[in-house]
Amino acid sequence: MTQTIAAVALPAMALSLGWGIRGQYGGRHGAMVAGALVGLALAWITESSGAWGIACIAAVAMSAGGVMTYGQTIGLTQNPDSVGLYWKGMFGLALKGSAWIGSAALWMGIASGYARYDLHELVGLGIGQFLVGLAGVGLLNRPHDPPKRLPRIYFSNANDLRPRVEWWGGMWSGLLLLAFYVGVVKRDLFALGMGAFGMAGGFGFPLGQSIQAWAQHRSQAGRPVGRWVDWWKVMELTFGASAGAAIGLGWLLLTARGFETGRHPLPSVPTWGFVALASVYAAVYIASLLRVTPLNVGLSAPYAEAMLLLPLVAGAHAPPFLLGLVLSSIASIRNARRFYADGIVRARLASAIAVSGTILGAGLGWVVCRDDLTRWFLFVVWFQTLSTVTWSGMRALVNPDRDSDAQRGRLRATVRTWGTGLPVECVLVALAAAVTLWVVAVQ
Repeated sequence: MTQTIAAVALPAMALSLGWGIRGQYGGRHGAMVAGALVGLALAWITESSGAWGIACIAAVAMSAGGVMTYGQTIGLTQNPDSVGLYWKGMFGLALKGSAWIGSAALWMGIASGYARYDLHELVGLGIGQFLVGLAGVGLLNRPHDPPKRLPRIYFSNANDLRPRVEWWGGMWSGLLLLAFYVGVVKRDLFALGMGAFGMAGGFGFPLGQSIQAWAQHRSQAGRPVGRWVDWWKVMELTFGASAGAAIGLGWLLLTARGFETGRHPLPSVPTWGFVALASVYAAVYIASLLRVTPLNVGLSAPYAEAMLLLPLVAGAHAPPFLLGLVLSSIASIRNARRFYADGIVRARLASAIAVSGTILGAGLGWVVCRDDLTRWFLFVVWFQTLSTVTWSGMRALVNPDRDSDAQRGRLRATVRTWGTGLPVECVLVALAAAVTLWVVAVQ
């Protein structure tokens, strides 16, 4: 019974934590944290031969959906005077969330080892999803030339000074291609089922936003606690918990019906392939830190960074957890560097700190954890949580509320500046502690 509950609760807590951390940074790299944590949770639960690959492939697959914007889509639901915009925004969130979580869950199903995939198939799927995704964007999300022309089906704010570029057409096109190959060609019903449960989990997006919209529309409920409750973060944590629970439930029900995972390990990539992967990603990472163009723009094109790396990540058997930690470490440290550089340290120095932190974090993880799955899981949980809490606290400490500094003292001024950030970081630490206690207790 405990194992059954853990199969749903642990991915839910892990992805809730990951999405809460991702919300601090945003973008594709922030989504890697969420993917890494839910992948690690599934890997820990399964304890199969394919467990190592699940964690890495989840981190990269989840990052692909990070190209989609949903901030202005959420904004459509915040206006209590327009019922039409409210439901348009909710439908847009469901559309984007289903494609995002569905695609990531489907790739996790591929990594499960239920069906056999050759290396050329994985490469073809990555490239195919990338190219079909670009075609879907061109068909459904273009033209985008505000204020003159916008897509006919548009779920962001067309009246904003900077209407957001949308990518959901590409995500859905790539997802349908992947589902067709997995379901029709490979007859991989486990991966297809995981994709379906992931799509259902994507409805956590409108579920979470309904809570925030309720607080926004009923200001009587929002104002008394508005100083200490970040309703946006409540929404994000609900996103993650719903999606993680759906992924965990899917894995539980499918394996209970006789689908045996771990039968076919993912194909091995030769050493030169892994070196090539690491080199390409390092080039993209360093270029993005230093804002080098066109290298940064060209190699970070939508989907390419995720879709073209997935086959190599899936087959990197020797150091997959090292790679997974590096990817998720980059997500936190790279984005923290972007904020730290604003008035705290110089941008180039912050870049050096970010790169050094990534290397040290990965090295420390390898020394401490080695091949121990449980240690890796908990190490990444706490590495990501503490780096996020440190980033948030440092910003409040360096830039306290000047008006209250003299009257209330430095500590109170810092807490006042932190505002809703303080309880948010406490919730993240509590989630990390809950994951840790659950893993230790069940083990």
